Amino acid sequence: MDYGPAIAHTVHAKWPKGNTANKGLAIRLLDPVSKKRAVMVYDTDLMRVAAAASVSEGGAFIDLSKTNHMSYKGGDNAHLEGEQMFGTAIMPGWANPSDGSFKDPRPYPNGPLPKSWTHYKGFYRHGEQVVLKYTVGECEVLELPGYETLDGHSFFTRTFEVAPSKSELQMVVCEAPRDGKYFAVSVDPAGVWTGVNKLSIGVAVEKPAAASITVGDDWRVLCVLPPSDATRVFKLFIGAFGQTPRVKPPAGIKDLTRGGPARWTETVETKGVLATSRAAYVVDTLTVPEKNPWNSWMRIVGFDFFKDGQRAAVSTWNGDVWIVSGIDDKLDKLTWKRFAAGLYEPLGLVVKDEQVYALGYDRITRLNDLNGDGEADYYENFHSDWITHPRAYPLCLSVDSKGDFYTIANGNRAEKVPMHGCIHRVSADGSKLEVFATGLRSANGLGISADDRVAVADQEGNWTPASRIDLVRRGEFVGYQPHRDPAKPQAGVGVSGDLKYKAPLCWLPKNVDNSAGDLVWVPDDPQSRWGPLKGQLLATSYGMCKLFVVPYETINGVEQGGVVAFPLTFSSGIMRARFSPRDGQLYLAGLKGWQTRGARDAGFYRVRYTGANSGGVHMPVAIHPTKAGVSITFTDALDPETASDASSYEVQRWNYLYSEKYGSPEFSVADAKKQGRDAVKVKSAAVSKDGRTVTLELEDMKPVMQMMVKMNIESAEGEAVKLEVYHTVHALSEK
Repeated sequence: MDYGPAIAHTVHAKWPKGNTANKGLAIRLLDPVSKKRAVMVYDTDLMRVAAAASVSEGGAFIDLSKTNHMSYKGGDNAHLEGEQMFGTAIMPGWANPSDGSFKDPRPYPNGPLPKSWTHYKGFYRHGEQVVLKYTVGECEVLELPGYETLDGHSFFTRTFEVAPSKSELQMVVCEAPRDGKYFAVSVDPAGVWTGVNKLSIGVAVEKPAAASITVGDDWRVLCVLPPSDATRVFKLFIGAFGQTPRVKPPAGIKDLTRGGPARWTETVETKGVLATSRAAYVVDTLTVPEKNPWNSWMRIVGFDFFKDGQRAAVSTWNGDVWIVSGIDDKLDKLTWKRFAAGLYEPLGLVVKDEQVYALGYDRITRLNDLNGDGEADYYENFHSDWITHPRAYPLCLSVDSKGDFYTIANGNRAEKVPMHGCIHRVSADGSKLEVFATGLRSANGLGISADDRVAVADQEGNWTPASRIDLVRRGEFVGYQPHRDPAKPQAGVGVSGDLKYKAPLCWLPKNVDNSAGDLVWVPDDPQSRWGPLKGQLLATSYGMCKLFVVPYETINGVEQGGVVAFPLTFSSGIMRARFSPRDGQLYLAGLKGWQTRGARDAGFYRVRYTGANSGGVHMPVAIHPTKAGVSITFTDALDPETASDASSYEVQRWNYLYSEKYGSPEFSVADAKKQGRDAVKVKSAAVSKDGRTVTLELEDMKPVMQMMVKMNIESAEGEAVKLEVYHTVHALSEK
């Protein structure tokens, strides 16, 4: 796969010991003269060059073989390939401009330095060249990495354009040699240079005093910039040669920040497949270009629409963003254009104000097309204030009515990592991060309604006895105990021994959903074109490749509800869901990956409402438990004969054990020590006058974590209605 000139990933270097760039950016370099290849890896949290290596002909510049880029369940990060030329220790790449100290102030090691110290702003792509943009104090820096032949030898280069600064700036160039030897600092007409363990480190400047090379007391090679009222332009050389090459100072690099030539000029056309079924809801397929000129592995993990609804931005697990156009009623000509590449597993995507925001492991990246050629030229660091952990990925990306962003920080196996197992809210301008709610284990989906209700779906595991769907409010603790703040009271009505947790909207047994997907509300407005389910909450299953309607209500101040699966089939696990602003239909996207029944690597679907003439919908829109039983209201009228026959229904109920163990068996309600489900006798069934509500009188109705109502009835038109309703009963209504 062609990833482009830069890949964002966690990258391990060979030395110094333990040298890992958590929010790494590996930049591919090509010597324009010798055509030799190399790679330079930046640590964007610390703004240091973690390592650089030359790459043999035909070799990869980073090893991705054990990552998610190459498999369905990668167990490792990327590794630097080739012969490593130099590296730096895990420390700030620039001294604190306020006091000249390199001491790392972060209480937890995997996160960015304070913005007042240094802040990565993003990078510009100009053809095969990459220009980094960041700040040191209030001073803006542009940096162009390179690999060049100079005086017959190959050198790594770093070209800088540094804005004026009132304070002295110090930058770490590389570590001292591993054997502790170096030779003296000298000056020649080309600039200042020093040789360290067969390395030459030089600098070419317009004025010799503008930048200098020195070796610190700790044996690190530093570049020192004195205070200046003028912009400094200079070039560092690092290579295996006995002296620095004789070159002129470089020109500025701002011309490379205004948008470069398009790199992926080809487009790929596909033809969608329309459903032929006459059912109320049918599935159309938007064909994904799994064969493409760049061998891009098209596993879709995020998408969103532009305002016209005919175009959507689509992100893939391997770091691409594509723009697909031609999304009309017929789907007969879909045009796919590669827009960006090299992002760090962008598991969420939002289009806001016609700009694409992609959520990766490292940051929310705002992708800017500066010259209108259909490709991103500036990969802007919109927000990256969170702490990272190898097994804790940010998932999903949604926006509320105020323009604030919401995402999930995975909590599984990151128990001691701050800011994990929670929902993050990022302000509309990207400047602030707030922990919105805590206590999530491994949630994948998050949806926000038009009136800013927040729904989230977590999946079975430790302290999560079964998959669950929640409506979450600011400051709430959901239930994953490793991320509980003991200083705060625990909200909710769920109780297990001395432990309280938020009672979910509903639990879901493993056979119904073993790995949650996204959540979305059906638009609740007169213009809604998605049939009689206006205002309903929908959920998707990544593991079971399903779509659910989630009816819920509030009884005695407690929210509760359940799920019913649509009678639809998808060939991929469903990760993301969006309603189109053009046709009002529901679009779903997903992939084949770890722990899913999905058979296809890529899936992009439209769930289309075909209209009233195609038959009834026959889906529940309300579940109402009472002290006498349960009432279920449908979209359409039922056949009074079959629906009022008590033998048409089967009811079971059971509880789970909320504990630190992974998941939970099903436990009898009648005997808490006994595993299994209890059958509940259906004493009678009655149908309302309008035929839409069936009321079941049940024997010994009581609150329960899980209840199933299975039915085999008919609609008023004689169509079969075979459904299973899985719901949770926290509270009972009087009637």
